[in-house]
Amino acid sequence: MILTVSNLSKGFNKEILKNVSFSVAEKEKAALIGINGAGKSTVLKILTGELSQDLGEITLKQNTKLGYLKQTHTELENTILEELTSVFSGLINIEKEIEQITFEISEKGGKEELIIKLDKLNEKYERQGGFLYKSQINGVIKGLGLDANSKIGNLSGGQRRVVSMARLLLSKNDLLLLDEPTNHLDLDTIMWLEDYLKNYDGAVLIVSHDRYFMNRLVTKIIEIEHGETEIYNGNYDTYLKEKLARQEIKKHHYETNRNQIKKMEDSIALLKSFGREKQVKRARSKEKALDRMEKLEDVKEVKTAKINFHINKTTGNDVLTVRNLTTYIGDTIIAKNINFDIKRGERVALIGPVGIGKTTLFNNLLEKDWNDSDEVIFGTNVQIETYDQHHDKKLNPQNTIFEEVHNAYPHLLNLDIRNALASFLFIGDDVFKEIGSLSGGEKARVLLTIMSLSGANVLMLDEPTNHLDINTKTILEEALKNYEGTVFYISHDRYFINETATKVLNLTENGTKEYLGNYDYYLEKVYEAELYFSSQFSNSENDNFEFLQNKNISKQKNSEENKSDNTSFLQSKLKAAKVGSGKEEYEQKKKQEAEKRSIKNKLKSIESKIENLEQNLTDLETQLQNEQDHTKLASIFSEKEMKEAELIELYEQWEILNN
Repeated sequence: MILTVSNLSKGFNKEILKNVSFSVAEKEKAALIGINGAGKSTVLKILTGELSQDLGEITLKQNTKLGYLKQTHTELENTILEELTSVFSGLINIEKEIEQITFEISEKGGKEELIIKLDKLNEKYERQGGFLYKSQINGVIKGLGLDANSKIGNLSGGQRRVVSMARLLLSKNDLLLLDEPTNHLDLDTIMWLEDYLKNYDGAVLIVSHDRYFMNRLVTKIIEIEHGETEIYNGNYDTYLKEKLARQEIKKHHYETNRNQIKKMEDSIALLKSFGREKQVKRARSKEKALDRMEKLEDVKEVKTAKINFHINKTTGNDVLTVRNLTTYIGDTIIAKNINFDIKRGERVALIGPVGIGKTTLFNNLLEKDWNDSDEVIFGTNVQIETYDQHHDKKLNPQNTIFEEVHNAYPHLLNLDIRNALASFLFIGDDVFKEIGSLSGGEKARVLLTIMSLSGANVLMLDEPTNHLDINTKTILEEALKNYEGTVFYISHDRYFINETATKVLNLTENGTKEYLGNYDYYLEKVYEAELYFSSQFSNSENDNFEFLQNKNISKQKNSEENKSDNTSFLQSKLKAAKVGSGKEEYEQKKKQEAEKRSIKNKLKSIESKIENLEQNLTDLETQLQNEQDHTKLASIFSEKEMKEAELIELYEQWEILNN
């Protein structure tokens, strides 16, 4: 193991961590998850020495180089290229030394000791990656969508954080600690980062609320709940299934234990009721046995918000029609030829790279800021409620939570406001906290409270899952799926888009393209389109490269220098899927069809086993409910546990074959 954490405890005003234990193996990719305030970032700060633990031990493998994503830039006049090049200062010093010795040899002649020293330096330079580092810098700059010539001092906080991550990725650490690494990244950049970290030679421990990211990257989930840790092997979806199975088992253990205690208590009470010395002695003996008996706790439930959006009236079928819209920042055109339709009941996700003007488009629509040549038509009875990712634009930091909701809905009774806030976990004196003192997640819940009371039939949401923990995201997803109105939202949260979107609208500088499905459907259609066009251009590698440039799938030069650079997810899929011609194409097609048949047969076999196992589990559950004999109960429950473990494994095999 490269990292082992044992029985870690930490408290501030109250105990945050009380029994945190986990390990990370070399080259393992693991995620640390939990609700907001569970202590995830506290764990990372303890690991880096920024905070000290109250109790517990942390063991790092000897000579482990630890990298932690934090934002520190002292040289604000540096360009991004200069900042990232400074990571390789050791190699640059070797370069200078090689240059100096080479100059001395050319001036003074080839002295043997200089030639030997030069050979050793060249060997050291190559061993430490001297011939690759410039290409690595270039690949990370392009992959993260950075402008090499931009000065650090001119960057936003989010951009500086991305530069910090670029430094970290280039620093060749044995263990990376990343706190919300996908924040401030667009979809293409997140996919690039996933591929980069998958192939990263060291171990990675991330704190993340990005479920799609975890599904593609991690092989272990470490959940902090009620101050303690639970370990799950697999990705996020596997964790969800496994957690549910474990909770059911714990619940059953608790029920069985409670029934045993109840029987013992009834028996003791009955013996005492006889009032005879012999029975009283037996009762006392049983009381001692009862005291020794293990008392299991019921499954602890995590408090979650209750989100419900309702509408006051129904819109017409046509909610929003946009034709030939152009968006600007100042006098600069950001995007043009924007055309789309939104119908009643649709949930439309607006995606696109950072800086393409998604929020600008929202603002143009809401403020009716468009030219006479643009056609924007809102349908009948449309009543819009908005959610702004920059919470302070809609919230007054001097107001209390209660005042903020009351100001939005002055006609509501105080009791109604308190009930609404309680649904979003603002209970008791919490409602009198000032907005300015709240965390990002708490401000998000205040905005959601206001939205839930609006009765609007159209919701326009800008990055609604920012600052929300996974539990709240899940509840929001269900609320939007049950909402009878229409939803138009901006998001980089692919899992959220998959769960909620009925249509994906991709915004580029040259217009919009609609995909009638969720994010995975969008990705599939983009991949199919790129594959088709790639085959059309296969006779000319240069033409194909130019096409990929125009489609913004690849931004790398087609040279030997950059062949080692990490590429985007779509580009790598595209290269892997290039189809040959003639006989090669025929053989490839035959092989693919054979593989499909094999997978189909395996899936059919697994599905049959799953069906049989599920029926077996139903039968065992019935037996558990009806059986009274303790010994038989234990045997049935043991068999049920084995069947459940087997079922989870089959589900995992089924998912792998379906991907």
